[in-house]
Amino acid sequence: EQRTVPIGKAIANAQIYLLDSHLQLVPVGVPGEIYIGGDGLARGYLNSPELTAQKFIVNPFEKAEGRR
Repeated sequence: EQRTVPIGKAIANAQIYLLDSHLQLVPVGVPGEIYIGGDGLARGYLNSPELTAQKFIVNPFEKAEGRR
């Protein structure tokens, strides 16, 4: 028996990706890891590029250079 797991409602200004170990999107039904991005992801990182770079990876799907 296959079941789906609800992940909730959309969050404004946020992106959710399900990726494999190579940071590639996984097809429907394939396990992966959840990656979350967006403006409101975490407190304490605004105007702190060094700390942000230590804690977050670069978003591989963002066109603006350096977005995390």
